[in-house]
Amino acid sequence: MEFDAFFAAAERTVIDDREVEALRERMDVAERLFESEATLKAVTNEFMSRTYSM
Repeated sequence: MEFDAFFAAAERTVIDDREVEALRERMDVAERLFESEATLKAVTNEFMSRTYSM
């Protein structure tokens, strides 16, 4: 998983700037994925609650 790569790199004392940038990009993608998943769940829950309350 992306987080494993991040923590593995963090354990080393010297990290290449390109590696840091690549890790940041991967973490940004993961963050957007989790945000969109949370949004999807919220919309789905709202839809289901409105559907079943009719």
